[in-house]
Amino acid sequence: MEARAKGYALLRGHGLEIGALHHPTVLPAQCTVDYCDAITKQQAMRLFPEVPAECIVDPTYLCDLDKGELQQFADEQFDFVILSHVIEHVANPVSTVGDLFRIVKPGGHVVLACPDKRYTFDKNRELTPLLHLVREFQDEVDHVTDDHYLDFLAGVHPDLLKLPDDELAVHLGNVRSRREHAHVWDSNSFRAFIVATLSLFNENVTCMYESYGHENHLEYFSVWRRDPRLEVNKVKGVDDTVVHEVTRRLHDMEAVVSQQNECIAALESMIVQKNQHILHLEDLLHRIEAGRVLRLIRRLRQLRQ
Repeated sequence: MEARAKGYALLRGHGLEIGALHHPTVLPAQCTVDYCDAITKQQAMRLFPEVPAECIVDPTYLCDLDKGELQQFADEQFDFVILSHVIEHVANPVSTVGDLFRIVKPGGHVVLACPDKRYTFDKNRELTPLLHLVREFQDEVDHVTDDHYLDFLAGVHPDLLKLPDDELAVHLGNVRSRREHAHVWDSNSFRAFIVATLSLFNENVTCMYESYGHENHLEYFSVWRRDPRLEVNKVKGVDDTVVHEVTRRLHDMEAVVSQQNECIAALESMIVQKNQHILHLEDLLHRIEAGRVLRLIRRLRQLRQ
């Protein structure tokens, strides 16, 4: 895609691509890359028989993001890291983003791409609230619960939920094995998630390039440069007080949004009622007009007689 190529052109040096599966990034000539995935090539071939085996990447490293295994990489190890259409599958996106920026050198880049629900099979699912993601980080979540996968089935394959429990369990197990989408974003909500997460980790970053779903009809694609941290932000990790404050603010924001949505719903209901009233009045006017015409016709006939 042309939109991605403009972003990848910013990359230099040696990097890491996570979860490439069968779509490794086509990188500029000045780049070299290692590959990292949660499963081996042989396991991927069994899980995804629809993908030609020769297209599947053989990972350099095995790394399960849900188990925090990015910790195997040193701080500031890579010139760039690519995570494209992976973060929607992970259990703890906030923790994952924090680790991505940890392992990138100052001046290096993190490429983050996520499907925009409006252009994928997730279009009927609700957006994942930011507060939900922060709470998963607070709770140190390390696996995707079946509630997430049932939400996936309800939004993407609703007919499966009508099956007997034993048959549904088989489909749920398949969804779990394939690690289908656990979280859902559109372009705006995903960008807001990135900004909030980087603030949580005191990261000083610059967005060098981005492309929105309404432009490319697929995803939010972005390239972020990790700048040197400000001296005041040299503390590693995340202070609990910061997490609590961010959580409180997010809760307040979501309460306001909820109130606004209720107001919008009430206004929409009023508009529907007004439209129905207008239609009723128009019907009455048509009947009155029709009655007048009939009376006029009768009068004309009487005059002719």
